[in-house]
Amino acid sequence: DGERAALRNYIPTDRWLVLVIWSHTCPVCRAELGGYSALFEQHRDGRLTVLGLSLDGESGHLGVGFIEELDLAFPSLIGEPAAVADFFRRASGRAFQGTPTLLVYAPGGVLKGTQAGAVPPAAIEAFITSLDTGS
Repeated sequence: DGERAALRNYIPTDRWLVLVIWSHTCPVCRAELGGYSALFEQHRDGRLTVLGLSLDGESGHLGVGFIEELDLAFPSLIGEPAAVADFFRRASGRAFQGTPTLLVYAPGGVLKGTQAGAVPPAAIEAFITSLDTGS
C-alpha cells in the first residue's frame, strides 16, 4: 500500500509463519505462489499464516501487478533486493540463493527452517507438523 513496514510487525506470537521471498520475474514463483495462497486461505483461522516478501524494490509496482494478476490472498511486503538478501543472511546465517525462498518461523518468531526453490504446501505442513509433534 506504499507505506513503510517492518517484518517484525508481521510475525505472529500464536501461529507459524511461512515467509515466501519472491520476485515478479521468477517463473518458479509464478508456478508456486498460487499454492501458497491456497495454504494461506486453508489456514486463515488456523495454526499458520503466509507472508510474501518481494525483492522487486523500486520496481515494486510490477510486483503489485503480479499480486493482482495471480490473485494472491496473502499479504506481501516489497523490499530492495540487497536489503532482502541481507535480511536473509542475518536471519539464516547463509547467503541468499534466489527466489522463491521460504523461511518457516515457529510461533513467537523463532526461525525453524529455510529452503530455496519450490516447496509444495503439503511439505510445509508436514514440516510444521513434525516440529509440533516432535517427530
